[in-house]
Amino acid sequence: MKRRPIIHLMLFALLACLVPVALAQSGARLEFDQTGEGDRSPEVRDGDFPRLGFTLTPMSGSGVPFDGLSPSAFTVLEDGSPAKNFTVTERVDPNQGISVVLVLDVSGSMFDDIDALRTAAAALYDRVLEQTDESAIITFATLADGTTVNLSDPFPQLTAGREVGFTNDEGMLKNLINGMVIDEGAGTPLYDAIYKGARMANAEASNTRRVVIVMTDGVDADRQGNVEKGSTVYDRESVIDELRTLNVPVFTVGLGDEIDSAFLQRVANTTGGTYQNAPLASDLADIFTEVASQLKVKYDLSFTASTLSDGQLHNLQVSARTPDGEVSKTVAYLANYPVQPWVQGVQAANPRQDFRALDTFESVKGRVALQPTIVARGDIAAVNYYINDQLVYTADTSPWEFSWNTTDLAPDETHRLTIEALDDATPANAGRADFDLLVEACSIICLVEQQSGVPAAWWLAGLIALLLLFVLFLWRRRRHVPEPITSYETPIYTPPVVEPAPPPPAAPQQPKLGATEVMAGTAGPAAARPRAKTEVLSRRQGPIAFLIDVETGRQFPLGEVTTIGSGTENDVVLDESTVSGQHAKVRIEDGSFALFDLGSTNGTLVNGSTIARHVLADGDRVQFGRKTLTFRVMS
Repeated sequence: MKRRPIIHLMLFALLACLVPVALAQSGARLEFDQTGEGDRSPEVRDGDFPRLGFTLTPMSGSGVPFDGLSPSAFTVLEDGSPAKNFTVTERVDPNQGISVVLVLDVSGSMFDDIDALRTAAAALYDRVLEQTDESAIITFATLADGTTVNLSDPFPQLTAGREVGFTNDEGMLKNLINGMVIDEGAGTPLYDAIYKGARMANAEASNTRRVVIVMTDGVDADRQGNVEKGSTVYDRESVIDELRTLNVPVFTVGLGDEIDSAFLQRVANTTGGTYQNAPLASDLADIFTEVASQLKVKYDLSFTASTLSDGQLHNLQVSARTPDGEVSKTVAYLANYPVQPWVQGVQAANPRQDFRALDTFESVKGRVALQPTIVARGDIAAVNYYINDQLVYTADTSPWEFSWNTTDLAPDETHRLTIEALDDATPANAGRADFDLLVEACSIICLVEQQSGVPAAWWLAGLIALLLLFVLFLWRRRRHVPEPITSYETPIYTPPVVEPAPPPPAAPQQPKLGATEVMAGTAGPAAARPRAKTEVLSRRQGPIAFLIDVETGRQFPLGEVTTIGSGTENDVVLDESTVSGQHAKVRIEDGSFALFDLGSTNGTLVNGSTIARHVLADGDRVQFGRKTLTFRVMS
């Protein structure tokens, strides 16, 4: 049963170590540099749109920049679409103001290393800190007269010659370090010194990027060497609690191997700083400058926007993957018309083709029409076209078109087209766009198309159609050769001549009979005489009628049923495109000729009126499409 409290204590200690780490990792953010007051998009440099640029720093929750991030750690979304080909450059910005508090151990154990400490402090001021920066120094030791870290109110109470508040007076800071005298018996009030440095940074630093650098070569102890007795106000747990509240990054440096490295590591983890061990005092200079330089880290990102200039604000979402997780922020940029003319794109087409983007062409040939889209803050004055760096054409009026004849260039080679737009400023602002294009040879068909404006496929289809029409014309001409008639005469029916029958031979004379004999039926001379035989002429039934072509005079006799149309199977064939294949028919009804339209395309007209059925009369003018015929009937 006694082991359970021990286990609980161990778990609590483990959680206590993990919680500071979690706290240090919370609240990560992106910090953007501002471009100036009054700017509608102060986080983004868009004055040279479409070129966009901005400077940002991924920061931990305690305000420490993340350095060493690769370009792949960043993503940029331009109005929701991924930005392409953006560049990322990490740099240390000397103009970035920082606030640094040096908390330096000057206890008795530092007697042999004080010169190296002075060198390290001087290196910090010479290499990193600028006039825009500020620093403060707190040296800590417990002296024989009882002097130690003063935490009295009003805070901070600074000990002259041993501490100095925030200043950018580099000479004064160096002089304080150089004037330090080590008391070999002095104790080490480490906990109180760390608290004082963090509280000064929290309360009095003028820069948002602030840091405390703690350097010690031992542990918290008094002059007699009693561990954790050097500080008079704080112990190791209470100072950790205070550091969580102050939220200032503390970077700890342990010199040598007689240090409380576990505590120094815990302080760094709790505040978002780092812990480093310096085996030798000569290593301190590089460590101090490295920590201060990290506070000045920034990342410059730039790319060419794909958004078209419209004078409106657009969204830019920037994300970065950091050791504390992914952080992102959305800022605005202005899609302003650029000062330098921007050739946004070029539409191109060969003759008779639709325009499309030039950068989608695999090759070009013949004559190519070019239509550039150019935007600029000023007015465009001219557009120059260069082929292989030689000026070939200048367009001085909108829409700045150019008809590029590629037949003048060596075929099957890549040639460079450059489009240069100039505005009306003095001197002119110029914008250029280059296109490397494969030029193909222009064949005879290509040249014919180019000169005539008609595609070769259309030429071929037209020739085939003409040939077919010519063959059809010859075939129909041979099948239907009209009989030439110079004039029209009404046909006259002439009956055949009938020869009179020869007289019968003389009969023997008979005696005359009386009336009584005749009445009795006795054959007399009159009854014996043969009568003349009547001959019936053979002809078709019904009247005789014709349809006569008014143009050619050709006669078409009409029968019992006569079909009319352009089809060769008809009785009356009319070679005319406006005449339907089965156009009409004429049929004899009750001795008259009735005309019927058979649902023709262009209809049937009699004396100018459209009919479906009509009984024809002599002299009627009948129109089938564009063909006109006259109806004639024999009486």
